[in-house]
Order: sequence, then C-alpha cells, then structure tokens
Amino acid sequence: MASTQPTLFDPHRNQLTTSAVAKQQIEASGTAAADRAFAVELVRAYPGKTASELENKVGCRDGKVRKRLAECVPEDLRRGSVKPCDITGRDCVTWWPVN
Repeated sequence: MASTQPTLFDPHRNQLTTSAVAKQQIEASGTAAADRAFAVELVRAYPGKTASELENKVGCRDGKVRKRLAECVPEDLRRGSVKPCDITGRDCVTWWPVN
C-alpha cells in the first residue's frame, strides 16, 4: 500500500522538495520563530477567534498568522470548537491560548 504522507524529499529528482528548502531557509532566518511568537500573542489578545478573524485584527493579508498557528500546538495554543467565521462566513476552527 502506497503512503499518502507528504514527503520532504523528492526521490525522482534526488533532492529536497522546494517546500522543504523554503522551510529550511525560513527557519534559518529566524522569521518563523518570530511569526510563531506573533501568532501566540495575537491569540492571547483575541482568544476564540478564527485565523481569518485574527489576521483581520492586524491587517495581515499574507497568511503569516494562519501559517504558524498549528505549529504552536500544543505548547502555546490549542484548537477550539468550530464556528462560522465573521470574515469568510465558513465554519472554521477557533484558537485559544494554553494557560
């Protein structure tokens, strides 16, 4: 049975995928850590909001917050219940700080 898990290595080209390379570059620059800290502080300021609602609070349109939220689970954030998002109108998960 073939695995459906995404891989960071492309065996056909014998190299890391472009996503893996980009991740390494972002992690090395320290940008990801700063973005995670920003996302955690935003959730602490506005608990129970969806990713789109959080980004709307700070005028973020580049997805910087939403990309980092899941990376902060379970140490700093937790996923809450699903609710209709005030921005998109779709059912979306809410985000809550841990402690």
